[in-house]
Amino acid sequence: MFRSVIKNTVISAVAFFAVSLLGIVLVPFLIKSYGVAGFGVIGLARLFIPLSGLGIFDLGFTEISTQTTAKARATGDWVSGGHLLGISLLFAVGLGLILGVSLIILAPFFVKWFSVPSEFSEQFVAAVRLTAIVQPILFASLVFEGIVKGHENFRVQRLVEVFSAVTYAGLAVLFVRFSASLFWICLAFLTGQLVRAVLSFYAARNHLKIHRAIFRSPNKAAWLEFKMRSPGLTFNKILGTAQSNGPSLLIGLILTPAAVGIFDALTRIPRFAKSVVGLINATIQPLAVRLEHGDSPEKLGHLITTGILLIACIVLPLYASAMAFSESILKIWLKGNLDVYWIWQALLFVSPAFTAIVGFGASALFNRVEAVRTFNRIALLQITIQFSVGLLLVNRLDQFSFVVGQVIAASLAFAFQLRLIAKSVSLDGLFFKKLISVLVFLVTFSAATIVFNLHFDVLWKLAIGGIGWVVCAIIASSFIVLNREKRHDVFVFIQNALLSNLIKR
Repeated sequence: MFRSVIKNTVISAVAFFAVSLLGIVLVPFLIKSYGVAGFGVIGLARLFIPLSGLGIFDLGFTEISTQTTAKARATGDWVSGGHLLGISLLFAVGLGLILGVSLIILAPFFVKWFSVPSEFSEQFVAAVRLTAIVQPILFASLVFEGIVKGHENFRVQRLVEVFSAVTYAGLAVLFVRFSASLFWICLAFLTGQLVRAVLSFYAARNHLKIHRAIFRSPNKAAWLEFKMRSPGLTFNKILGTAQSNGPSLLIGLILTPAAVGIFDALTRIPRFAKSVVGLINATIQPLAVRLEHGDSPEKLGHLITTGILLIACIVLPLYASAMAFSESILKIWLKGNLDVYWIWQALLFVSPAFTAIVGFGASALFNRVEAVRTFNRIALLQITIQFSVGLLLVNRLDQFSFVVGQVIAASLAFAFQLRLIAKSVSLDGLFFKKLISVLVFLVTFSAATIVFNLHFDVLWKLAIGGIGWVVCAIIASSFIVLNREKRHDVFVFIQNALLSNLIKR
């Protein structure tokens, strides 16, 4: 059971690391070429795609397609699945057309609303209108990606994402080298998104051919199922999009693009960390659906319990190290431009850390409609607190008020979400004792690192020091979570995996 999860996790982690590394490397490059304000304008222009700000209009297309495909694979009913995939594609394309027309009309007004500097205004309008034209394609790609994910072919999906990122990064570097305007950077990003959409279409088509499945015209049963699943998923998408992109939107409306640029730069690495775990958790959903609809529903609880503790042992130390060495990261990455704000970047890792823990269980329970509704209510409370605190303190802390709001809201939501997961799979007291012990250890270890002023000013020193720190934290965490027998089983599993790879070579 865990072998497929670990395999998909490794593929996701490696691919997304490559994708995000390209984006992270581009940040100082773009800031140097267009300034912090120009970088903020680029960030605002990127909000107008379904994987970003327009995610509030996503009716759960990817999730419905993933669940439909996974269920059809388990039951063999591709006729019903084809009808549901057909209605998802129909709604996605129609919604893309409506939003595209709306963006074309509203593009000039965004310049005033976001206080876009005059030297970037025409380029910004052109970028938004070009994005509007391809909205139907971008929304349709959500369905195609769901089909690929439902087949658990994460290797293909991640290769598509990597190729898309390479396309964007390559074109961006080329345009900057020839001193192109900011519009061309937006065009490079949009080209990468279109490449992703086209490749996802071909991958989905090939998978459906294997089962002789097709997109079928909507029928009453498909409409009823879509109607049942979509509201909860849509609400979840709205909440997720508001949480991820809402601060940048509000900062742009209240303050300036320069403030957006600073906030975007500081959140880039924490967002990367959160997205990596999001991709890892996404690999759980198809497996969880198959366990519930197959002959092993009792294994779902074991999957959630073990998965959360393993994440606490392996993933949380990575976040803790990033918090401990936040100042060094900013000095080396942005060449000393924003390192005075290191404490804010450190605090931005709190939310991804909590999400890493509860996200695994939430993804595994995503097929349960009532669970999705409860998670949505908790998320609504989290966003309300985050935005309320941010708006309340914005006059005193500027863009950093939303960092404070995020930390407070994430801490409260974490407690409610973990309680819901505990009720769903009956987590025992020993589980909580282990989890709390790991959290206390990592907080203490990070605080000690900061207090003793351990930092680095060269990349290779930071890499060696950070890796050593993480290894020590993982070993200590494993002693807290795993008993001697479990540690031995993990060691044997890793040893056998390495030996099998060597034999294959």
